[in-house]
Amino acid sequence: DYHPDMIYLRLGMYVFPIHQLAQIASLVGEINTNDLIQHKELGIVYVLYNLLTRSILLRSLDGLVSISRELAQTKSYSKFQKPTCVIANGIDLDNFDPIPAPANTIPRLAFIGNPGYLWHGVDKLVTLANLIPDIQIDIIGYESLPGIENVPENLHLYGYLNGVDYRNIIKRADAAISSLGLHRIGLFEASPLKSRECLALGLPLIVAYKDTDLHDIKGDFLLKIPNNENNIQTHAQTIRDFSYRMRGKRVNRKLITAIDQYKKEHQRLRFFEDIITNMS
Repeated sequence: DYHPDMIYLRLGMYVFPIHQLAQIASLVGEINTNDLIQHKELGIVYVLYNLLTRSILLRSLDGLVSISRELAQTKSYSKFQKPTCVIANGIDLDNFDPIPAPANTIPRLAFIGNPGYLWHGVDKLVTLANLIPDIQIDIIGYESLPGIENVPENLHLYGYLNGVDYRNIIKRADAAISSLGLHRIGLFEASPLKSRECLALGLPLIVAYKDTDLHDIKGDFLLKIPNNENNIQTHAQTIRDFSYRMRGKRVNRKLITAIDQYKKEHQRLRFFEDIITNMS
């Protein structure tokens, strides 16, 4: 009884008969990762299955929305020659009130993540804590670090926290750290939601990738370091200097309007309208 004009889905491992959605309405898929690289973590069986089946769905699509220009230009997607729109992950800035800067003598850095994701690079935070003992690092989302027995005294693990406790940790931070190991899954451009949340709360940010929305923005609230395995060893002193420099400072919201979800959804809807019009 329901006749949609458009079906929009996040791309994942093919499951029969999902490609038949294209018979119901215009079908647009969202690209969030390079599946040919990321699925290697799942083992050879899943890798082969994905290689054999991914084109069934991709060929049936009427368009693609990619969260980065890098993914949109990846041959494994671009070869299907589908109309493509790049819309990075966004956040509703109106839902976040900036947190006042703390008055720390010793800088505190905050990291938010989930266990089990190689690209978070949480192991690198141990290296950072050892190399810079005169800063404090708070890690939210991890109760322990795999393979790490002796956690440095200046690195603190809080596990999963509710909203109030999470904010209490964040409001003590002078800056936040985003994912440090995207190179491990073959990505060099990204727009992590947790990084956007930290920016919306006013925290300066350390990034080890090209941010789709913020790469060309001029501002001292972003510290960009290389996206490689040794980025902490080579830039520990730079991170220390940034941490001390950001004490007492917060992000100018006018400089981060590009991450706002409202504008992004208008762009997404315009793309949908173009797809539907061209299919008529």
